[in-house]
Amino acid sequence: MSRRDPFKRHRFSQDIILLAVRWYCRYPLSYQDVVDLLEERGVEVDRSTIFRWVQKFGPEIAKRAEKHLRRASLDGVESGRGQDSTLRTSFSPQTL
Repeated sequence: MSRRDPFKRHRFSQDIILLAVRWYCRYPLSYQDVVDLLEERGVEVDRSTIFRWVQKFGPEIAKRAEKHLRRASLDGVESGRGQDSTLRTSFSPQTL
């Protein structure tokens, strides 16, 4: 039973595709912004290609990121972080 490679038959490598989709999903960037960022790194790609990559690979990346973020937030609660909501001050009470 072999797994199909979802990046097969794509002109660009898996690293380039994942980087572009991650940038688009993670930051408030337009497709043209992602194209400009890739061009700065020497990769020439059209914004319609970025659109197709986001449509194809975006849901899977979002699903995996959500699972990771949910686990990280639960780890923080279990370790006791984020539960301290008291206000600490540097003065000591004085009696009159």
